[in-house]
Amino acid sequence: MTDVTPTRVEAAPLFVTHLVPGDGCNILHLSQEVCAAIGLNENGEVSLTVENGKLIITPVKPQSVDQEKVGQLLDQLVDRRRDVYQRLAQ
Repeated sequence: MTDVTPTRVEAAPLFVTHLVPGDGCNILHLSQEVCAAIGLNENGEVSLTVENGKLIITPVKPQSVDQEKVGQLLDQLVDRRRDVYQRLAQ
């Protein structure tokens, strides 16, 4: 079987998530690993920008980011969701 583990590439989407209906709004769920990668804490304020049809989410007051720790967190996330990635690749 071919290894379908996604790689982290700047130009490709890092992760895909879904909008969930809320009370008169849509809720975007971000994993802790993704939040750590951009220096966003729980209840952190974000700026939303639309550019060329893309939604860009930027922390208003980002925390410092330890790239090595972020890499480890993202690797753990990929390991945790490996079965999902394999099913999607079929």
